[in-house]
Amino acid sequence: DCRLVRSFFFWQPTRDAEGLLSHRTDLLHQTLEMFAPLAERARCAGLTLAFENCGVLPDEVFAILDALNVAEWGMAWDVANTWDCAERRQDEDAYIRRMLQRTRLLHVKATGALAGLGQELIPYKKIIQAYHDAGICGPVSAETHNPDKSVSDQEQSRRLVDVIRNAWPPAAPTS
Repeated sequence: DCRLVRSFFFWQPTRDAEGLLSHRTDLLHQTLEMFAPLAERARCAGLTLAFENCGVLPDEVFAILDALNVAEWGMAWDVANTWDCAERRQDEDAYIRRMLQRTRLLHVKATGALAGLGQELIPYKKIIQAYHDAGICGPVSAETHNPDKSVSDQEQSRRLVDVIRNAWPPAAPTS
């Protein structure tokens, strides 16, 4: 009976076009035109779409959400995709709050969650606590993409789920 769908909306810019969707109405209209049939099917089916910030900036996700104007829809916040940004470095707490305002699903990657994978560790305990404190009732998903082949994919996935479990607030629901 899950009605929440982690989704994408056809905009995957090159590096030089990154961020343009949030302020170029011509590109926004082109993207909406391509996505409109899927959006309509999702609306009619009563689905809640959560758009992942994979290959796009959160502000581009927000632009799509504003244009589609479906109150229940939001972002599937893949924290690792934009953690190393100036906004977060300037004020981490404000950045987390801003992302969570539109988040319907929290997405945790092994890279950024597990030591030894070549990326700064993200404070998932703090983020998951803020997610819970914000009253978001969406799930937390895990994405392993195991870059360390000295560890089996199954073991790396178990380690990632352990990071999420260890970050889980004691008062938060577990199912």
